[in-house]
Amino acid sequence: MAAGLGPGCGIDLVRTGGGGGDLGMHFEDPDGGAAFVDGAPFGALPLGPPFVLRSADLSAREVGLVVDASGGLTFSTARPDLNVAWIANAQDFSIGTVSKVSTRTVRELARYRSTTCFSLPGGSARPCDDSGGCCAVDSDQRLQARVGKVAEPARLQVPLTQNLPSRTTVDVNGDVLVANRGSGNQASLTRIANSLADCLDRNHNGRIDTSSDGNGDGVINTDCNHDGAPDDLASVQARACVNGLKQEFYGGDDECVLWTTLVGSGGRSAIALALGPGQGGGPGDAWVGTRSDGLFRRVDGITGLQESMLQLPGGCHPLGVALDSHGVLWVPTDDANPLCYAPTDRPLDGGAARNPGGVPFVARTASVDRDGNVWLTDATAVPPTVWRYTPDRSAGNAGLGQGHWIRFHHLGGGKQGVPATGIALDTRTPTSYFGWVGFPGGLVQLPASTYPSYKFDSVVDGSSFPWNALPGFTVTGVGVAVDGSVVLGSSLPSAAIRCPADIKAVVPACDVISPAKQQNVCPAGDRCELKGPNPTDPEPAAYSDFVGVAGRAATIAHGSYSRVVSACGSGAAASWRWVSWDIDLPPGASVSVRARAGNTVIPDGSWTDWTETAGTAPLDLAGAPEMKQSMYLEVELLIDGPAPPAPAPLLRSAEVAFECVGD
Repeated sequence: MAAGLGPGCGIDLVRTGGGGGDLGMHFEDPDGGAAFVDGAPFGALPLGPPFVLRSADLSAREVGLVVDASGGLTFSTARPDLNVAWIANAQDFSIGTVSKVSTRTVRELARYRSTTCFSLPGGSARPCDDSGGCCAVDSDQRLQARVGKVAEPARLQVPLTQNLPSRTTVDVNGDVLVANRGSGNQASLTRIANSLADCLDRNHNGRIDTSSDGNGDGVINTDCNHDGAPDDLASVQARACVNGLKQEFYGGDDECVLWTTLVGSGGRSAIALALGPGQGGGPGDAWVGTRSDGLFRRVDGITGLQESMLQLPGGCHPLGVALDSHGVLWVPTDDANPLCYAPTDRPLDGGAARNPGGVPFVARTASVDRDGNVWLTDATAVPPTVWRYTPDRSAGNAGLGQGHWIRFHHLGGGKQGVPATGIALDTRTPTSYFGWVGFPGGLVQLPASTYPSYKFDSVVDGSSFPWNALPGFTVTGVGVAVDGSVVLGSSLPSAAIRCPADIKAVVPACDVISPAKQQNVCPAGDRCELKGPNPTDPEPAAYSDFVGVAGRAATIAHGSYSRVVSACGSGAAASWRWVSWDIDLPPGASVSVRARAGNTVIPDGSWTDWTETAGTAPLDLAGAPEMKQSMYLEVELLIDGPAPPAPAPLLRSAEVAFECVGD
């Protein structure tokens, strides 16, 4: 009898040695019959080979994986340029833009509008009429209709001014997601492609119309014809660029700005953004939160469609967010509790972290180190102060709010009369890492990994920590580049700054004084001053992880494959039994597999939670408390491994065992 199939089935389970020590499975009828055949009462449904990719079937999704000559799935060898920072500019003609800056050369490579009218095939600059015009790809209202299984309302207009972008996050492909606050207007989320190969020739002129540094001076000219308005194709056609210059900014016609989805209703402020869990470090789902209502939306990072909502506990209004490796959102607030949290798989387990004893503070920005500690900048304390919170994970989600705090104060020599504005954690060596704390006028190096997980609250005097002065620059955010250098955004003057740091993390001397060489605008020393139509533009608001996941993921290869399948046909439900797979795992590689079930073609809020992950086959579905009999099952395989040139994992096959209900 096959384990999990029930008595009287007459089926034997045969295990065969799979690559990497995992177990492959197939099924045999002791009487010689074909026990498992598609459409029969019992079955083993193959997920591959052949492995179906997203380009061929919307029921599948792959990130960082390709089909090799043998028909198996392995890592893509294409490695995008990850040496870029994406800096959100709150102003720029009052429309809001994003600057793409090289973290190696400190030059502005491109600049883009932070919204687009071309999310849909019928997109255009005319007002949205649901089927065409300047329509968003999705909205809260359409998500709520899908969840409620009612007709979706008409698509909504994309706002073109006062978008106020301030949060960005970067995936392993180097693509950026930018959250537009839209304070007093309409908040939104936009995706911009890093590689020309992912841009779309929408006007079918045989080329990609997109921003670039045409004259090589290191900064983007947004008004080449001096007509007082941001350039686009029509404006430059009507009035050519002066002095024979090349067009460098394409405004609403830029074909690398892929889509915009609306977040919340009017007056909500999208002020928190993080990449979602379970996507192998690739361009998976994003979590974007709005301040006034404490709601996070899960947005498909490829399509822009909203998938679900997560409500923070009462009294939690996000100013930012950081996501840890356990899939927990850590949310700084300026409410009574400075730090709230919500597990993305079990949001009802969310809550607020206990306050540090007797020392109230207002959190500004958040980051998570590789040990799972949460770091917050203090928005009011002077001299600059940061806090580290260590969650208690011993009881699962139940103890997350009962952790302990360390307060690092008197940063910047203890003499700086300004609060900290940004923090980023690096992964300097296999055993150590540093925190980099920015504040108006300076940068502090904090020896983050030297402080153990205390079981009590404590205070550390940071006045002796090394720091560099950045006179005259209003630092708004901090990131760490692929090579370990520290990247800063400054709102006044508008600038990107790169502070070189070697593997030993010797405190870098950031040159913000030297003039530019030759005829260049950027770099000038270690900075690039970004230009706009007014002296204070474009006003970078780089409060988030604007170098992002791409920099941290550069030392390891990631891939994921998911597939939604149905087994029994004609709307019949299946009782799901297990998932098995055959994979070659070289040293340093791993696989984790999970599943969820539902009765809609596209997974939505009615689906079950994900099961716990399994690292070796099989994944038991019959015994998983999350599982239920259903028409559809989604299986997701996450594969990690060493970066090239080390051998890559190879997923040879995978399948799902099921029993049709009622047969």
